[in-house]
Amino acid sequence: DYGKVLSAQINRRLDNGKAQVERGMINLGEAAVSQPVRLQPAQNGVWVNGELPVLDIDLWRTLFSQQPSSASSFAIAGLNFKCEQLDVYGRRFNGVKIAATAQGENWKAALQSREMSGEIGWRPEGRGRIEARLKTLNMPEAAPSAATSVATSAEQEARNLPALDIVVEGFQAKQKKLGRLELKANNEGDDWHIEQLKLSNPDATLTMDGVWQAWRRKPITRANLSLDVQDVGKLLVRLGYPDAVRRGTAKLDGRLSWLGSPQDLDYASLSGNMKLEAHGGQFLKIEPGIGKLLGILSLQELPRRITLDFRDVFSEGFAFDNISGTLKAHHGVISSDDFKIEGASAKVAMKGETNLEAETQKLNVRVVPEIGSSVAMAGALLASPVIGVTALIVQKLLQDPLGQMAAYEYSITGTWDNPHVEKLGRKVEANENKSGEFE
Repeated sequence: DYGKVLSAQINRRLDNGKAQVERGMINLGEAAVSQPVRLQPAQNGVWVNGELPVLDIDLWRTLFSQQPSSASSFAIAGLNFKCEQLDVYGRRFNGVKIAATAQGENWKAALQSREMSGEIGWRPEGRGRIEARLKTLNMPEAAPSAATSVATSAEQEARNLPALDIVVEGFQAKQKKLGRLELKANNEGDDWHIEQLKLSNPDATLTMDGVWQAWRRKPITRANLSLDVQDVGKLLVRLGYPDAVRRGTAKLDGRLSWLGSPQDLDYASLSGNMKLEAHGGQFLKIEPGIGKLLGILSLQELPRRITLDFRDVFSEGFAFDNISGTLKAHHGVISSDDFKIEGASAKVAMKGETNLEAETQKLNVRVVPEIGSSVAMAGALLASPVIGVTALIVQKLLQDPLGQMAAYEYSITGTWDNPHVEKLGRKVEANENKSGEFE
């Protein structure tokens, strides 16, 4: 007994003159006081109970890995402990309860904490393998550096990262409910391979595979990804952007790379290519500074045109039939020369670039209002149905010449929060004047 630190009872037996631990029980922390040691004759192996305020598994793993192979040891048969704060692989879990038993060299545990619940298995081959079937996992933040002495950087974390086979029914990250997570990955040499990552919910499905390369020298993540969205509006609500888009389906495919680990997307180094398609949605009225880049794509900041007001097209919510474009990323700057938005009220072509880290853009926008159908309807009402139909056919055959004549071009620069619009060489602020009208 050693006060509130530990109490233990260990039984040994002599085997050819050497003492071997046959069975034992160790109580740690508060358990050393509240739980008397009661060692049963048939209880083989060493069992550990504990009630601890803090447990740094990363530190203990490092200490055990530094022990010489000839050091004496004994097999632990099971664990049953509570811990208010537990640090492992650079992450902190709170209010942890673990009941684990050894099956040969393998381990199986039932785990409950404020961040996760479910069952976890451990296999020691290679750098180890974690097999988890979890009901919930709310990805915790990194453990404070003051409390975790090792494995806090991405490089140190990767050095000891085991193979993973994880299924989480309810996965959350940064307090956002992202759905069902499936992850299979393994560590080979200097690379950590993501065989499959699938994240699915009623609104969208994200699939990804890739590799975390050369983490010992200069870690780079390379990923192939595909995002299928069943409801763009609901997905944006799930991600924390309510009232940005209504309805809509979308598909995004691409290959991206960035410096650092897979879970830490580095905008400054992001590079690759993507292809986007979207259909049947509507941009809603997005307040400046909220939605940011979505606010730029919705074009609600465009000023009045000569005879018609762009507010009737964009400011109150631009409904789109199709969005398409190929996107190129280079060191955090995304550019495109074929980004198009087609709607019943206008067609929009955008060229230029936007900086993800600086949250700025340099875009040229061409807007062609769809006035052809209105002209045909007016002809049908004022003259005759034949004139109206003829006007409509001419408009379509000549690809809306009246609309092309009324096309307007703009330059959008500045920040996402405070964009500036320039029309026909005249600079126009994207803010309203005192009368409430756009300049």
